[in-house]
Amino acid sequence: MKRTINRLSPIPIYYQIAADIKNLLIDQQYQIDQKIPSENTLAEMYKVSRVTLRQALSELEKDGIITKIKGYGSVLCGNPNPIFQTLQLPGFNKTYYKKDEEENEVVFSPKIIELRKVGSVAQINKALHLDSTADLCYIKRVFYHKSLAVGINNSWLDFNKVPGITEEGLIGNRLSLTLSERFNFDPNKISNTIESSILTPAEMTLLNIKFTTQSLVISSISYIGDGNPLEYSKTIWIGDKIKFQTVSIKD
Repeated sequence: MKRTINRLSPIPIYYQIAADIKNLLIDQQYQIDQKIPSENTLAEMYKVSRVTLRQALSELEKDGIITKIKGYGSVLCGNPNPIFQTLQLPGFNKTYYKKDEEENEVVFSPKIIELRKVGSVAQINKALHLDSTADLCYIKRVFYHKSLAVGINNSWLDFNKVPGITEEGLIGNRLSLTLSERFNFDPNKISNTIESSILTPAEMTLLNIKFTTQSLVISSISYIGDGNPLEYSKTIWIGDKIKFQTVSIKD
């Protein structure tokens, strides 16, 4: 069975193959511990050398999807499906931090990269209905699924609304929990804008990616009960690691 890859794409061929093999395993409903097609078979399917094919398999092994057994081949050892979430802010969506019933670990664990006071940013101050000179609190975090970095979250808040946050940090590295328990802010509305983008070199470094990769960027504004905006955030997700679902309800 021949599989198609785009040889003119800036995305490396081996990475395209790795992503497509995941789709193949999903489509054909492979089970954990089941042997996947051999290197020769896969190389023929994609019309590439075994060197390129092995690079693709190494990506899958790094992500914990397959394991190579000497003298036998490669077997499926992890779920090839992308992480599936409803399209909401981490604080709105309990599944961002819920315990995995089988493995007893969080679905996403955030790591703080920056937490500091910054000056005004025209676009963000305007979005938060702040004076053009008002200082902001800036937070950068990396989201991990198990040990895999899958997203980068950048958040800005009115610095005067969160006194002491730069000194005390976040509760469990969670902004939503901190805003709720320490400052009594419980957002009840969110506005999302979604766009496709290419990871920047700095983002690639944070996410441990060595090649040009497509990303999904979600820019969000959360609002509190009085209708005033509380947080402006931009979350960058690796394109092939996350799938989002939106739900619309008719009044």
